[in-house]
Amino acid sequence: MSSLKGKGVAALFKAHCDAWEKRWVNSDLLINDEAFVQNNVRLNTYHLLIAVPPEDLDVSIPAKTLSGEWYKGHVFWDTEIFVLPFFIFTQPELARNLLLYRYRRLKQARAKARENGYEGAWWPWESAESGDDETPKTWVNFDGTVIPVHVSKREIHIAGDIIYGVVLYYQATSDRDFMLRYGAEMVFETARFWAARVNYNSEKNYYEIKDVIGPNEFQECVDNNFYTNYMARWNLRYAAELYDYLAKEHPLRLNRLAKKIELKKEEILSWREISEKVIAFINQDGLIEEFEGYFNKKEFLIQEWDENAMPVWPASLDLAEAKDTQLVKQADVILLMRLFANEFSSQVKKVNYDFYKKRTTHKSSLSLPSYAITALELGNLRESYKYFIQAVRADYGDLYGNTELGIHAAALGGAWQIAGYGFAGLKIKDEILSVNPVLPGEVSGIRLNFWFRNALFELKVANVEEKLQIEVLFVRDRFRNREGIWLEVCGEKCFLSRGQKVRRCQQRTIGEVPVTAGSQK
Repeated sequence: MSSLKGKGVAALFKAHCDAWEKRWVNSDLLINDEAFVQNNVRLNTYHLLIAVPPEDLDVSIPAKTLSGEWYKGHVFWDTEIFVLPFFIFTQPELARNLLLYRYRRLKQARAKARENGYEGAWWPWESAESGDDETPKTWVNFDGTVIPVHVSKREIHIAGDIIYGVVLYYQATSDRDFMLRYGAEMVFETARFWAARVNYNSEKNYYEIKDVIGPNEFQECVDNNFYTNYMARWNLRYAAELYDYLAKEHPLRLNRLAKKIELKKEEILSWREISEKVIAFINQDGLIEEFEGYFNKKEFLIQEWDENAMPVWPASLDLAEAKDTQLVKQADVILLMRLFANEFSSQVKKVNYDFYKKRTTHKSSLSLPSYAITALELGNLRESYKYFIQAVRADYGDLYGNTELGIHAAALGGAWQIAGYGFAGLKIKDEILSVNPVLPGEVSGIRLNFWFRNALFELKVANVEEKLQIEVLFVRDRFRNREGIWLEVCGEKCFLSRGQKVRRCQQRTIGEVPVTAGSQK
């Protein structure tokens, strides 16, 4: 405080404005649309920015940001899956700090796994400063009923969610130091957990994961939830691939890490074998069964929508009975297909989008972004824009009736993903960033900055007479001696040097959008 006394109000105010200007320059998303849309987008961005300190203070983002004490300030999977991408592409150094919050609590994650009879690391469903599991035993549901809470023991997909964040960060930043010092250890220890958590079905010769809760929390204690099984399979496969990479490129580092965590080569062989045999139930037409036995549940379809175009809960159905129906709380299968977009064809996406949208109640703020991005990929531009407006207005419009309890962090990050992954078409594939914009007719243009592998780019897209005018400028490079970097713009690979600009003009898609994007494989 003493250092501030002699500066005066004017100087302090200027320093304050300068600091905020630096934070906004890479974070602002400009949408040439109605003023209320731009205002909502900036309100969302503001709450994301204030939730993370500009330096590493060993904290993460709680589910209600800094806007409320609901959930007691605990950190959920919302951070890695919904919020982290915003920081990865706009302020990667802050994304690194958020992941370090998890690494510094790896000891507690190991302890939780061990206490429950498993090897490896299993992060708690609700985390706070200590890193211990802070999940309450009961909860008040949105209909006012008090229900027992099983998520601490059964919503185990959080283990894979955190690793997904680690890998996405590494792919987008090529931060080798982070992966060697922190990320690899997290990846290997989480793979150990999955290898211990699966059960081998000798009769059918596959591995299964029983008694879990998926992101859709209406049906609890289910077997072979598609999201959970797929995340486990990917985590195990990636851990084996990472081991091979480190053995080839960084053998000394790998040896030190293997000695530290007593990692044996036999474990890697086991990870590969398990990953190839984890079961997923998919029909011949590509329709994915959310969990084993889901298709046998009673069919209930959404029939009504409120003034915000949100689904109305069926009057004839009590919330307690939802577990016996095909109604889902939030996008589960749809979310998984978005996270691993390269691994699903457009036909599979369409079959599942059409099926699950009739059964998704969107009773969670986590749900809308996945539907918006998938709708955009499938060419449902008007429907995608509807979801986008709902997502950006989630709190400003109090769509869930509980904004007084705090801002929904996942909705904030999810709204940016609709614009960044969807409208701007930012996707990582084959080690290259793909920029493939798609704008609904209601959006006349967008402008945003993004970082990729220590290079800052500016993207401008204008929607003019059914054509998209696209401009990508290489603004800044943190590597002074690098000649340039490869991008893929509208399906064409191009090599950009600092200060260089690439322009494209293409027909605005009215029908189906070719699916060329994915965040990671």
